[in-house]
Amino acid sequence: MEKGQNSNLYIPYQIPIQMSDYELSVKYLERLDETCVEFTHTHLNYEIYYILEGRMRMHIGGQEHLLLPNHFILIPPGVSHGAVYNPDEKKVYVVFVFGIHKNSEAASRRAPEHEFVRLFESALSEKLYVIAEDANSCSGILSAIEREATEKPLGWQLLLVDYCREYFIKVLRNILTAGSGDEGQPDAGQSNLAVKITKFMQEHYQENLSLEDVSKAFHITPRHITRIFSDYFGTSFRKTLSIYRLNYAKNYLRYTDKPVEEIAELVGMSAPQTLYRLFKENEGMTISEYRKYHRQKDD
Repeated sequence: MEKGQNSNLYIPYQIPIQMSDYELSVKYLERLDETCVEFTHTHLNYEIYYILEGRMRMHIGGQEHLLLPNHFILIPPGVSHGAVYNPDEKKVYVVFVFGIHKNSEAASRRAPEHEFVRLFESALSEKLYVIAEDANSCSGILSAIEREATEKPLGWQLLLVDYCREYFIKVLRNILTAGSGDEGQPDAGQSNLAVKITKFMQEHYQENLSLEDVSKAFHITPRHITRIFSDYFGTSFRKTLSIYRLNYAKNYLRYTDKPVEEIAELVGMSAPQTLYRLFKENEGMTISEYRKYHRQKDD
């Protein structure tokens, strides 16, 4: 992908990719940057973060890692992770969420993908995650995916399938060549709905947003949303909304002189006491200490 290029790469729908005895199912694909607020979460699927530009810090498995351009991290299902939000640290990255499962219990050992899938599962069998450098020009494949998905020329759906398969194989070659699973298949509709709900929350976090409001917007029950967040992200709707509001409040605290009362209102909190409490719980310092630290740092 070209540096500095505005991107419309966002594929929230499922792309099924048939192989002989397996199916690779791309659940979600999107290009993001430093303005994206992530919360720590888990998935029922595999996930690849590929760094295109800048530096990216990741919390994963209780540790923090720094990822550089042309590096990626492969995260298996069930591992808690999240990108560290820092709008001053420029970065561009692509998230690729996928599942892989047998088409039948009678999968043939002679199928061309059998050995590849076996090695893939073996590489992750004793690891929480894998970080590696890309030696197979996968950024070029992502550019091709973006071009087909945005321009939609004749036959683009067919090429999109081929490019996603190629990206999957060539990213994993980096791991398998260097020596350096879960076959459960989650509900694709649930996965896509979870992504849509979080985007809705980011668009409306500054409002008096409730679980009931979101349920009405998506025509599903509050209980259904609660189950989606628990199954797909390993957290709750309320905690997710609080993290969004907290991170956006940090921007106001750092770059403006607005009082805490006004900032709390701007990010949708009912009282400044809520912001004080969340800040102390999540940042390990008071709001005044945070402002003092960053003003000294910026001077």
